[in-house]
Amino acid sequence: MRRALIPGAIVVVVVVAVAAQYLRPVAAVAGRPRAPRPPAGAPVQLPCPSAGGAAAAVGGIGMVGTCGSPAPLPMYSTAKIMTALLVLRDHPISRGQGGPELTISQAEVDRTAQESAADASVVPVAAGEQLSEQQVLEGLLIPSGNNFAELLAGWDAGSVPAFVAKMNTAAAGLGLRRTHFDDPSGFSEKTVSVPIDLLKLARTAMEEPVLADIVGMATADLPVAGTVYNVDAELGHHGVAGIKTGSAPHGSASFAGLSLKQVAGQPVAVYTAVMGLADLPAAFAATERMAEAIAGALVAWRVAPGDSVAAYDAPWGSSVAATPTAELTVALWPGSRPRLQYELRPLAAGAPSGTDAGTLTIAYGERIYELKLVTNSRLSEPGRRYRLTRGF
Repeated sequence: MRRALIPGAIVVVVVVAVAAQYLRPVAAVAGRPRAPRPPAGAPVQLPCPSAGGAAAAVGGIGMVGTCGSPAPLPMYSTAKIMTALLVLRDHPISRGQGGPELTISQAEVDRTAQESAADASVVPVAAGEQLSEQQVLEGLLIPSGNNFAELLAGWDAGSVPAFVAKMNTAAAGLGLRRTHFDDPSGFSEKTVSVPIDLLKLARTAMEEPVLADIVGMATADLPVAGTVYNVDAELGHHGVAGIKTGSAPHGSASFAGLSLKQVAGQPVAVYTAVMGLADLPAAFAATERMAEAIAGALVAWRVAPGDSVAAYDAPWGSSVAATPTAELTVALWPGSRPRLQYELRPLAAGAPSGTDAGTLTIAYGERIYELKLVTNSRLSEPGRRYRLTRGF
């Protein structure tokens, strides 16, 4: 009797073992990156102006090149970018608000006459005239009034020397290592900078919405001066949307520019700074050449729904892809590569199409993009053979 029971017990053990093997949970499937390859693009040589120096950056990417003289050059009226930036930081106003009013004194009228006699750029004023902070900033940045630079400096800091000290402190804080301010208007040729510093200053200033609005205005209306016109003659042409010119009557010229371009249907902001050019027409021409060359060199990289950016390969033979839920187009500078970071969720057997698969984070230049990923099909469940033979 006992011998007859032994084979039966073995059968029971085998059946239990087989059932346990078949019924035990199937491990979730891990995803693996399938990185989309961005286009490399051809190396680009910036068209450097024949005199002076230049620097360029692309919004979202950062610096793309510098060239020319490394020696500090007169900023001229591009120095007013710092004046406007500091005033708005100390006395912030909202779009359309106007801000506090400043009253023109007889001393301001007399100083304006002296500056005009010295060939400085001034805005006509009258004693007792009242202008809002917004209007003074418009007179500073649009017709480039040197007298408005001194007016704002005294209003903000109590005196022009105190304001100039604040300008140099702010320059140091922004990392403008080769920039020095001697006055708030740039009329002094001791107010100097280099293109890479001017570019950084201009980009920082454009983060102030009121300032960005003003430099994009073709005209402004002031109480005494009437309609004043932007000295940036290129504004509205070739995509130019600002920012500030600087020139001397018998000297050279500088221009901090913003050009809005299209790359694969996407808007791209090209920032340029040129210094030490013969005159403003030369500065505008050099800016246009650089902006066109940069826009033409940018490569569009597109990641869209349906693109396989990760894969799930189950050991029982089933495979699905993970794709983005939204489209992303990034303008790339030739030779540069974005950094990709995946956070992929394991998938359970039988996970339906559209299951959350995690995220793909793309870090490039100055920006970080995050794409949500989902599966593009169902991850089928394993068959009997896999369930029975796994592990052997």
